[in-house]
Amino acid sequence: MLIDFLRATIQQCWCHRRNARSKSKKDVTEYAEKVIDRRINKSSTFQVYHIDQSRYEVTNQMKNGILNLESCYYTCGKWQLLGIPCTHAMAVFKELRYQHCSAWMSSYFTMETY
Repeated sequence: MLIDFLRATIQQCWCHRRNARSKSKKDVTEYAEKVIDRRINKSSTFQVYHIDQSRYEVTNQMKNGILNLESCYYTCGKWQLLGIPCTHAMAVFKELRYQHCSAWMSSYFTMETY
């Protein structure tokens, strides 16, 4: 009886995910979208300085560091840890006028993977 209940619950969960994917026109999951929006808002006061083709210095009131777009790396470590660009990367994307940052995210947060 419990096994049947669990099986039905899991089946409903996967059915919900499949339906959410088919209805969504977005590239990333709702969670990733919320994180991105929050990080864009936090990055509004950051200063960005171009170093070379793929490196930028990003500064704010608390600290500064080097962002490398080739290796998707910033010294805060949040981009590498979560797989979603950190606030410092968002400041660089805004400076470069990138409309979508889904190409810079881990595939875990794409609707296709979801």
